[in-house]
Amino acid sequence: MVRLRKHQPAEISSSQLSQQPAPSSLNNHTEHIDSSTRCNRRGFSNTSADRSSSSWSGIVKLAGIFLAGSFVLYYTHKFNDYTKQTVSARKALRSSLALTEQYPSPVSPPESWCDQVRSARQDIDPLLRIHYPCEHLSPAISAVVCMITAGVPEGKESRTVFSKSDYINGALALGMSLRQNMNTDSPTATTTTHMLFLVRDGYTIPKSDEERLRAVGWTIGIAPKYELEKQYIPRFARYATTYTKLSAMGLSEYKCVMLMDADTLAVGNLDSLMDCSLFATNDSAGSQRVASEKMTYEVPRLAGALDYYHGRWMHFNTGVLLYNT
Repeated sequence: MVRLRKHQPAEISSSQLSQQPAPSSLNNHTEHIDSSTRCNRRGFSNTSADRSSSSWSGIVKLAGIFLAGSFVLYYTHKFNDYTKQTVSARKALRSSLALTEQYPSPVSPPESWCDQVRSARQDIDPLLRIHYPCEHLSPAISAVVCMITAGVPEGKESRTVFSKSDYINGALALGMSLRQNMNTDSPTATTTTHMLFLVRDGYTIPKSDEERLRAVGWTIGIAPKYELEKQYIPRFARYATTYTKLSAMGLSEYKCVMLMDADTLAVGNLDSLMDCSLFATNDSAGSQRVASEKMTYEVPRLAGALDYYHGRWMHFNTGVLLYNT
């Protein structure tokens, strides 16, 4: 038989009782532990989300920094290219300005005298074509022409017929008188006049005479040989080749041409004749008003001088003719 002990509650001393927590305190402690446990769990969960958010934020920041750096590099490169191009353009401009100052080029180069001659003679009959060196001549509006077409042999000359040397000596004197009485090559002259000494084609003069003629201002050229039918050739031998003088009308590069024989001299200023104002027109009908006489007349193609013969002015002298070319 088993004896059952009667269970009796153990006696607890007051000191032990005081060491045990009160129920309410225990409950509070338990709640604190549960709350702490929940907070720790929540804290673990919140820390993971924060870490994920921080990672994306860092990636966005890095991407922004990369894009900003790329833009900076791109525009820095473009700016450097622009700066280099600007510097190159400025250098090229300076070089161009320096070259322009050193070698100025005219906007429109002036036409040479040879070009003007070719242009003016496009429709001229070959029988009127005169040849002379034009390269050294400056542009002019008029010319004085002296021709030598023939001459009697030396020793056969007389007061009515002349030899080649007679004509040459006369042309030398005429050349000097022209240079003293008109503007021929002056750079300040408003109208420049050329001096042409023309030798008939087929006729020759010594080289020494050519040099002397050039020394007094003549430009030596060749006049065309104008052949006439026998019935029209003058009987006087001195005038047999005189029709060559008509070729002076073919000098269409000038406004007017003065034909002077080798036995003439200029004794007064010729500028009022060589500016070609005698043939100036004021309308399309080809007329000119003479202010001194208050009259109108047709503009002529040719003006000449009367010959003083036997004490009076008479006859038309072909030794001095002014052509309106």
